[in-house]
Amino acid sequence: MIQVPAIKFDVNNKLHEKYLAEFFDIDGDELNFHIIPSVRGFKEFVLSGYRYALFPKIEIQTELQTKQLISIYEDNVFPVPLYWHNWTIQSKFYRTLNHNIIKYVTNRLEKSS
Repeated sequence: MIQVPAIKFDVNNKLHEKYLAEFFDIDGDELNFHIIPSVRGFKEFVLSGYRYALFPKIEIQTELQTKQLISIYEDNVFPVPLYWHNWTIQSKFYRTLNHNIIKYVTNRLEKSS
């Protein structure tokens, strides 16, 4: 797995290394990877067939259904905490907006898992 070229979003993204350590007891510091700092480019690069990457399942459902992508280790569920950045403006509008966005996203993520 270390020799197969992987894709990471940026050099600070350590998700891949953590995944390899968690499920394969592999030191990811020697990971052979390319940096693709583009959301669209990241997926397109993997779809070209020359690299592999970690994706949230919700992001690649269509590609999995059409067999453009395959899940190699489907049982290896790797939860990643999400970070929600919001403004420090304490108006009723922003509190309501934040509440509604978090509620909607939580609902969507629960349905997709």
